[in-house]
Amino acid sequence: MKTTILALALALATTAAGAVTPEDVGDADSFGLNAEYLGLATTTTLYGLKDCSAEPPEAGVKCITLLPQPKTTAFDEPQTDSIKLPANAARSLLCFALTQTSSFALQNQTDTTSTGRFQSRALVRIENPVLNGLIDPNTGEPFDGHLDLSLTVYREAGTLAPGELSQRSLAVTRSCTYGLVSKQSLVTTYGLTPEQANAFFAAPTSVYLGMNGELDFAIGFSNNYSLRLYGDRR
Repeated sequence: MKTTILALALALATTAAGAVTPEDVGDADSFGLNAEYLGLATTTTLYGLKDCSAEPPEAGVKCITLLPQPKTTAFDEPQTDSIKLPANAARSLLCFALTQTSSFALQNQTDTTSTGRFQSRALVRIENPVLNGLIDPNTGEPFDGHLDLSLTVYREAGTLAPGELSQRSLAVTRSCTYGLVSKQSLVTTYGLTPEQANAFFAAPTSVYLGMNGELDFAIGFSNNYSLRLYGDRR
């Protein structure tokens, strides 16, 4: 008798725990599930120098030449690494920890007060076959099998007097809130049906990592990103 009562109590507790709504917890799909780590991607380390010929090339390192002041130096390094996930790798959520490691020096080498700037973004492309043939309601254009995301971790801008120097060296991490993608966002943001959102997570998915950015009045910099991916366990 005691065994029967205990089993009934556990069943009722499980039912109650699984009956939460988005109004209760914000993301009911992932409620009560465990996190499972799914891989790591790291970009090329990008250097910016006045003369790249003085820096010998290394594996995983790239150098770009800084433009003369006051021109803006821009960089774009898409899809330098990837994580290939098998079908059913996660149930309803792909989440992340994104770390930016940067060093930069800004100096105004003109005779006019100006704004120095370091700005960088991680570029994430999520490829999934369910997105083929579907239209993005936000743009009216086809998804063409992928979602493109831009994530900012750290940026800096400030006034520099003539000759003034500003230097930083940092490692900053941004953690997951809404996720790279979730069943909820696929439906509410990207217009998929609940059935298509389920099929998305049941299909293999590839996540590509790159970066882009701009600098003003930089005399040197280095920058890279690492993306640790995890999902809710099925």
